[in-house]
Amino acid sequence: MKFNTKEFYELVKEKSATDIDFKAMAPGFTARWQSFIRNCPGNVDRLVEWEVRNTVVTSLNFHEFPVPSEIRNQPVDEKKFLGRFSMEYPCSVKLHKQEVTAMMAIGMGDYDIDGDITEVMKLIEAFDAFIDLQSTIPAEYD
Repeated sequence: MKFNTKEFYELVKEKSATDIDFKAMAPGFTARWQSFIRNCPGNVDRLVEWEVRNTVVTSLNFHEFPVPSEIRNQPVDEKKFLGRFSMEYPCSVKLHKQEVTAMMAIGMGDYDIDGDITEVMKLIEAFDAFIDLQSTIPAEYD
């Protein structure tokens, strides 16, 4: 399975419905947010819009744009999304391989959060559990 593809994220969605560890680590997790990964293989930017209700991904929208995409300069719509988590492709790979945590990546300046940081931080353990969920899916990297 290729990492950071629509098929990969569809598998994350499926797994969210049944993964006992994710449910235990993020009980009641409910949020809407965007993941924006810049400079992906194939010279594209990828935007994934997530909606999770009670630890189950209920909605997933996958978008791909030629580099550099206009999304890079557009603010996140905070009426629709808690925030937008942005990073370069290599950072997303490191997160998936669990070589770094999101907090480490933020500290290194490799991971940005646009939106209500206070509300995001309230859910940081659930977001970490969501990254852990994704990390359980074996993937091939370009």
